[in-house]
Amino acid sequence: MEPQTKEKAFIASGISLSFLFILLSCTLAFSALTPISNIQPTTASAAEPAPSSVVPFSTLLKGNHSGIREKQFLIISSRAEWERLWRSHSSSNLPKQELPTVDFETESVLALFSGEKRTGGYAIEVARVEEDPKPTQLKVFYREIAPPPNAIVTQGLTQPFHMIKLARKADLPVVFLPFSR
Repeated sequence: MEPQTKEKAFIASGISLSFLFILLSCTLAFSALTPISNIQPTTASAAEPAPSSVVPFSTLLKGNHSGIREKQFLIISSRAEWERLWRSHSSSNLPKQELPTVDFETESVLALFSGEKRTGGYAIEVARVEEDPKPTQLKVFYREIAPPPNAIVTQGLTQPFHMIKLARKADLPVVFLPFSR
């Protein structure tokens, strides 16, 4: 073996050993802070509020071009409302899209429109839906996205939207809340 190769191998093994020593030291230091025997399981007490439960949903349609140009958050609970919304939404879209199927006996639609924007790079999306037992309501957490300053974006009008189908009827009051994560 050449002297340079031996020197490189010696340096590499020294670096590896140093890394292992640091890793072991950190592990021991952190385990000393919280002994495993002191960790207690937490249980909900009667004074704590009941946790919210997640409501499943699926995306019917999401995009950037809609005939609806104003910011709106809508709850659709009948076929007639759904058809009226779809006509307004698809009025500027070619080719025309078929109305997605929704069983309003057991499902409902939530439609979020962020209004007309002067460029591309914007979006709106439902992040999560929860049923909150106190007060009894549905919480719809949504995220609005804007392009960063000086971003290269499409130069044209856009109308971001997100339509979802809930796997339940929206028979509770619905609150739309910005999601910040």
